[in-house]
Amino acid sequence: MSNVTMSSVTLSWRPPKDDGGSRIVNYIIEKKGDLDMRWKPVTDDNITNLTYEVKGLKVSKEYVFRIKAQNQFGISEPLEGHEITSIEQFDVPGSPSAPTISKVTADSAVLSWSPPSSDGGARIIGYTIEMRTATSPRWVKATLTPTPDTDYRITRLVKGSEYEFRVIAVNRVGPVAPKFDLDLKYMRPITVRAGATFNVDASFTATPVPTITWERDHHPLEKSYRVSVNTEESGSMLTVRNAERSDSGVYIIIAKNKAGEDKSKVEVKVVDRPGPPSGPLHVSGLGVSDATLTWYPPADDGGSPISGYILESREVPSRIWNKVSSFIGGTSYRVSSLKEGKEYQFRVRAENKYGVSEPLEGGSVTPKSDFDVPATPGPLMVKSMDADHFEFSWTPPPSDRGAPLRATSWKREKPHRQVGRWPRPHPSKIPR
Repeated sequence: MSNVTMSSVTLSWRPPKDDGGSRIVNYIIEKKGDLDMRWKPVTDDNITNLTYEVKGLKVSKEYVFRIKAQNQFGISEPLEGHEITSIEQFDVPGSPSAPTISKVTADSAVLSWSPPSSDGGARIIGYTIEMRTATSPRWVKATLTPTPDTDYRITRLVKGSEYEFRVIAVNRVGPVAPKFDLDLKYMRPITVRAGATFNVDASFTATPVPTITWERDHHPLEKSYRVSVNTEESGSMLTVRNAERSDSGVYIIIAKNKAGEDKSKVEVKVVDRPGPPSGPLHVSGLGVSDATLTWYPPADDGGSPISGYILESREVPSRIWNKVSSFIGGTSYRVSSLKEGKEYQFRVRAENKYGVSEPLEGGSVTPKSDFDVPATPGPLMVKSMDADHFEFSWTPPPSDRGAPLRATSWKREKPHRQVGRWPRPHPSKIPR
């Protein structure tokens, strides 16, 4: 390699020792930059000479070249050269001073700044002014062409809006700082289904080639088998495979070189079915045939509003779940038509536009009456007796268990032949 300049290099080589028994008809030259993932051909033309000038190199970029010989039977293995760097005859200029703002009107303002301390070895040909509103991540040019002066009146501003400005010095090498050019689709949050793959592709211009870093929610992006970044000399692409809810957030790409930096933001929203409702699944107002169930909304709605809840029940020990209702709008429901004395278990699921959650299950309950059999009365005492009847007395039970007492009496008109056997009782209401 010889004659290395800021945009070209001359390559020379010798023919292969073995031409394979057939004349060499072409030499294929490929290059790869320090940020490139693949080898790229430098030309589509046939090369038959043993020297070639490669043009169109980027300033200060490192390159590796390789050459393959071709005959009518195929292409040889490559001869790879050592790494070279295109010579930077001029540098980018330094940064101008921060602009000051004066003569502000309802729709205009004047910016003023000082030239950079270094012109990079080439004359400053002008200044590019960029602006953005305080709520926008995107810089836009306020001047169609670089202005040669160190002050400029910005017009067509919107009254009451807040703006930010920056000034970039330009010489024959190019702009000072990197500048992103994002697709308009990234101006709004992008929505991705869980399990899908999404890409964020950011193009940029910069001289020299900047270093690129990615962040999510202002933290360094952690790469993994699912998350990868591919950066080349004019762009960087983030790829996230099998997206999860935790991949939601604001992704920030930062480009930086010795002349300055730029950053852009893209918001990604990964949506999925909701998580299960939050517990506990509480049972209250349990009656003979009904009960009230209450629960709480899921901790994660899947990125979409909860549209309703699905309630199911089963009779223990059966494993078959039966749907009670599929259209519950709130977080409580009164279940009816239960069978007294049967043991039941309930579960509830949340639903949004993307699917139905896993269930929240409650414990088992048994519907029963609010009343129970009374406690045992006090000792039975014989008050009197004669040939054909007895008169007894007793004390009331300590609890009627929620319902008025009805006594049961026995009338024995003549002795029973089977001693120890009680005759059938005759219920009757006995006043206290």
